[in-house]
Amino acid sequence: MPGIFLKRGLHNHLRRLIDSQIYYFDPCVSENISHDLTAGSVSVEAYVKEAITYRMDAMEMAGRAVPAPVTFIDWAASIGGVNYAAGTPLGAEVFRDIGQEVAERVARKEGALPKEQVRVYWEGHMCRPYMRWWGKTLAELGVNIIAAKYTHGHFFHRPDLIDPASRPSEGGPFMEKSRASRTAQSMAMFRALESARQEGVRLFSDPFAICFLSRPMRLAVRAAEKSSVVQACLAKFIDQRWPGARPSGVARTALIDSVLRKELASGIEQVAILGAGYDSRAYRIEEMKRVRVFELDRGETQRLKRKRLARVLGRLPQHVILVQMDFLRQTLPEALVSSGFDPGRKTFFIWEGVTHYLDADAVDSTMRFAGSCAAGSVIAFTYIHRGLLDGSGTFSLSPNVVRLLEGAGEHWKFGFYPEELPAYLRARGLHLIEDLGAVEYGALRMGATKEQMKGYEFYHVAVATVGTPGGGDCQE
Repeated sequence: MPGIFLKRGLHNHLRRLIDSQIYYFDPCVSENISHDLTAGSVSVEAYVKEAITYRMDAMEMAGRAVPAPVTFIDWAASIGGVNYAAGTPLGAEVFRDIGQEVAERVARKEGALPKEQVRVYWEGHMCRPYMRWWGKTLAELGVNIIAAKYTHGHFFHRPDLIDPASRPSEGGPFMEKSRASRTAQSMAMFRALESARQEGVRLFSDPFAICFLSRPMRLAVRAAEKSSVVQACLAKFIDQRWPGARPSGVARTALIDSVLRKELASGIEQVAILGAGYDSRAYRIEEMKRVRVFELDRGETQRLKRKRLARVLGRLPQHVILVQMDFLRQTLPEALVSSGFDPGRKTFFIWEGVTHYLDADAVDSTMRFAGSCAAGSVIAFTYIHRGLLDGSGTFSLSPNVVRLLEGAGEHWKFGFYPEELPAYLRARGLHLIEDLGAVEYGALRMGATKEQMKGYEFYHVAVATVGTPGGGDCQE
């Protein structure tokens, strides 16, 4: 593999440079104070040294492997999370996990770039906005920047292996084929933060949500679990940056949970979660263990989900069946029936956070299939007001949300006008039971004010049933 050193000797100098920053710090300072730092009595330094050792080992593996399993941008995208745990056992654990992941990818001979032709070691600062577009452009040409300086003078950030759940925060362009949904991870973050609140206050408990987060997000949630101040600061930061997204996501989760539990108590025999993403209802809601649960989503998302759940559960529960499906390329009957789904049994369909990414034909075929299932079946689904898409509504969408969607390649393109929804559903064998906008379900489930839901007023949760109208009411 050709290598380019933009300053001669950089690659061989990297380890000595980083080692000297920390390992020579102790004796130097000890000479000027009355405490001997080299004695190891300062645990913070011990953990920092341990983390550096893991990081250097990971870099050495990555730097020698062909193809290179990681890039510099992978590393820079994840390094911020370590700031939450600097000088702690958790900080060292982060880098130990990085080393394990690097080793796994090296063993599988997986490359970070589709076709790496040249490897670059860059001595010079690469600020985040610059490196993103430049690094992506070079990657498309087969040029892999594998080490560089990043903002801190002579402190070198190192490539690591960032799994698909972590990478999208910055490094997504290099692993498109393995990219997990950013929006699915954002929803998992909202659920994890809600679950970090005290029992009796939180709207639900989702102990699995944290499994699907990137390292920085996991560290943030762990900090929130230990401090109500951190909880409040994180919630405030999210709400200011993406107005309405978090309370809307939390309230809609609680709302659909409530309808699901009611229908399970009424004799639902199977549940189908369409575009399941990182939905964990099959694992966190006890009543779900009595029915068969079909989770449908793309293969790459399901592979990651299975891997993360295996760390907690050991193996996938027997009542859960993962079904690979792409709504834009397959129909629901094609995917479901071949997996053991019985349309003659009363079914609860959950279609959350999906319809606005699809085209009209995909939504139509799914609704028609749900409407053809056993009488008494119920579908709970979300949609966005079409007025947001065509400009006829007076809605506002945060520019940060727009950038998030564009960066993830997840564009909103379908919606309903609420007044037209009842007739649309009737034509497909479904009867609308309830249709609540974000302001309404926010107030219903979490007592949110209109101001708190501002920025997501266009979002709706609807519930419909097959056959005679009745049941499935969102109200309690």
